[in-house]
Amino acid sequence: MSEKMLLLTGEGKIPLLVYQKASLTDEVLVLSSSFLRPEEDLPVHFFCSSFSVSEIVHLARERGIRKVCLAGKVPKKVLFQGGFLAQEVEAASPSFADQVIIKKVMADFIHEGLEIVSPLAFLADYLTPPGVLTRRIPDSQEWSDVALGFRVARFLADEEIGQTVVVKRGTVLSLEGAEGTDEAIRRGLALGHGGVVVKVARSDQDFFVDVPTIGLQTVELLVRFGGRVLAVESGKTLFLDRDEALAQAEAHSLSIVGIEK
Repeated sequence: MSEKMLLLTGEGKIPLLVYQKASLTDEVLVLSSSFLRPEEDLPVHFFCSSFSVSEIVHLARERGIRKVCLAGKVPKKVLFQGGFLAQEVEAASPSFADQVIIKKVMADFIHEGLEIVSPLAFLADYLTPPGVLTRRIPDSQEWSDVALGFRVARFLADEEIGQTVVVKRGTVLSLEGAEGTDEAIRRGLALGHGGVVVKVARSDQDFFVDVPTIGLQTVELLVRFGGRVLAVESGKTLFLDRDEALAQAEAHSLSIVGIEK
């Protein structure tokens, strides 16, 4: 017997993939915000003007929904636009750090008797495997830059700053902040053509919402700006459009590596 699940969707492809997989067994109702731009192919059943926990709980009870999944990216700039966060959430959040807001919202949902489902329950097949995934293997200098980038990126992630670092020849060229991964890659590789891009998860990543992700767009960005290596944490990073992304990487001698730590 199928159950009902409410999918609270942000931006990007992940909500669509979750919807497609979850819909095979459950009835999935999708809710997004008028502040966001969900994927065109994703059927959005409800739009909310603000992210109000009480309104979402009311909708769930009205529709007989017991499970909630939060998936997709909410750009930092949206959090600073008045009206996206309902007063109940904003007043209870001492900061706009991802984990502060996420944990507050999840605690409220659980308190109201809703089950929180991780996107990884539907996306395990997309996790990046360990090892070098391309024919080109990083050279010794690039491996050294990967190691440095991993240490710095882990610090950034654990401090809720960002997840991505660009390094070249032992020099950190850019760090991800509120502007996001893509802009950090552009800035870093503009300074150092042939640099190494490293993206990691937090030490205590819970994967209920904020799952580190790369895909074809990431690879195309590295190719366009002259990146030589893309290194991500294996088993903790989703790799979307993998076949197309790897083909693009092979065509431009870009190394892609799943790091085990």
